[in-house]
Amino acid sequence: MLAVTSGRLATLPELRDRVELVEAGIDNLPFGHEGFDAVCCHGVLMYLDTPREALARLAEQVAPGGVLSVLAKNRRAIGVREALTGDYESAHRLIASGTDRSPGNLGLETRGDTPEALDELAAGHGLTPLAWQGVRIFHDHLDDTWTPGRAAYEAAFELEWAASWRSPYRDLGHLVHTLARRPERSRP
Repeated sequence: MLAVTSGRLATLPELRDRVELVEAGIDNLPFGHEGFDAVCCHGVLMYLDTPREALARLAEQVAPGGVLSVLAKNRRAIGVREALTGDYESAHRLIASGTDRSPGNLGLETRGDTPEALDELAAGHGLTPLAWQGVRIFHDHLDDTWTPGRAAYEAAFELEWAASWRSPYRDLGHLVHTLARRPERSRP
């Protein structure tokens, strides 16, 4: 991913001098408490046993007025993708068991979170939760053979965007996107 991003940055002179790519795990972030305007953790928490320590480390990096953006597997939607693809036996097993784990896109078992639990963890580290979205609601089960024309793609995008903010639709998104803001420092 770093190589792909580096290649893309090379074609964007307006950005390449403003972006530093760093290879590090959540356990060994090399930043101290520098404070960033935006800290993103997308597609990572599902591979961890628990999000608690990771979110604590990430929250430390958020500057006053900054945001923490988390994109995680939606625990509420475990089994939905299987049902949409016609794997009813797996869908039934996952839904009836109430499990927080299921196979992910890479074939690995991944863990899901609820937006409320992620918001609670962020709030516990001094951040104010903002509205959350469901992601990949109606199109998650489609594979790479789905190649819509421009108009169909735009219509699908608009549908996903509209549904992403509204329950019950957002509750069925394969992913949840939560945001939390660190309050500005009070001025004397």
